[in-house]
Amino acid sequence: MWRDRARNGSGGGLARGGATTAAGGLAADYARGTVQKWSDLPRNINGVKHLVALGNKEDSEFIDAIWGQSPATVLAQHPTARRAEFDDLEPRTVRVRMQVSDVDQRGRRLVVEWRFLYGRLFMVTVELKRTARDLPAKVRQFMRRKADSRSLEDGQMKVQTWRDGDLLIRATVDGRSNDFALAHRARFEEYARRRADGQKALRTNRRGVKRLLSKPLSPAYRAIEKRFIDAAKVVPSFGHAHVNLCRLYLLWGHNAHARMRCRKARESRNLSVQAEAALFEGMIAAVAGDLPTAKTLFARAQAAEVEDTSVATSSARLLRLLKGKGTRRDFERVYKEVACALVEKDRHRALVYAKSSGFQSVVRFGAAALKAGIDARKLDDRAQRKCGREPTSRGQPQKVETPNRLAPFNLPNQMPNQMPNTIAPSKSR
Repeated sequence: MWRDRARNGSGGGLARGGATTAAGGLAADYARGTVQKWSDLPRNINGVKHLVALGNKEDSEFIDAIWGQSPATVLAQHPTARRAEFDDLEPRTVRVRMQVSDVDQRGRRLVVEWRFLYGRLFMVTVELKRTARDLPAKVRQFMRRKADSRSLEDGQMKVQTWRDGDLLIRATVDGRSNDFALAHRARFEEYARRRADGQKALRTNRRGVKRLLSKPLSPAYRAIEKRFIDAAKVVPSFGHAHVNLCRLYLLWGHNAHARMRCRKARESRNLSVQAEAALFEGMIAAVAGDLPTAKTLFARAQAAEVEDTSVATSSARLLRLLKGKGTRRDFERVYKEVACALVEKDRHRALVYAKSSGFQSVVRFGAAALKAGIDARKLDDRAQRKCGREPTSRGQPQKVETPNRLAPFNLPNQMPNQMPNTIAPSKSR
């Protein structure tokens, strides 16, 4: 019902020249390259003029002017700029984003983004959307040479990097947007080193999420738990790992551990993680019979202003069901989860979804779902096909033993109101 939802690298080595300026401040330790003034930036790239506009009228050397900035100075100088959503994988990293007047071919505004590590600016980027597919070629033309390094980041972003003194010029193409960036080389390399651990945690967490969203789920509880715990060990502040553990323990039947992980997830700087934590804490409250608290938490998750709308959609669905205003589609979505749990003979997980919808037994939930007009036979057959097959190492599904029929009128003999799982979570929690 819910989905989960980044690493930058840099090249090393010295650029041509390597002489330092005689000026004071940051420039004193800054190796000279092609770009020394705002006007030195390539004018053949759409959007770069906005970086030029950030300079001063005298067009002086921009080293001190740009790398001496802090989040506070940027926000003060640009009233329309806003802090972006935080990322737990970038400790003490702040992003400030500002839309500019230019638009791309689809009428979307371009964006300038500043990134700060420990309060020091290390990269400024112009997001060109899809309007600059020839961006690498234009930078290559400007630099009069091929890129010093090429890399594939996040599995899809093609990044070309040119070293110019102590400046890094980056051209990124990932299908959704094409970005031109200037980076302070030493600071960027420090950022990349710190980011490496985050990427390891991210990859491990994604593997756990992929299995968590697959069926059958019950046989994989232990393996999924290990993925999320490993991710949290690499980056203890990684909120996504904690909130995924909260969800896993809730479905597994270990509410105390689920509450503990959701409390840790609430400490995340990521607003999406906080919203997910509210959603799962609401489900924990509903399972415990505290429906007023569950409604409050669902409403909080629904109201969260985050990019991922799946949490708000799921929270709104459960909130309608708790209030007795659930639609046929609401019942269908929850019934699919209940039916899959029954195919896997995971009685507790089925009861979690029923109680989260405001029903104290799966039987009562099934009766209400039929009354709402769902096609139980169709959904049961779907559950048999989707959830009654065990993935194998060769990728071919293997059929597992399942009941013949899951229709609600057959449930009383299969489903007690409470059936806690007996397998305890890992001691390494």
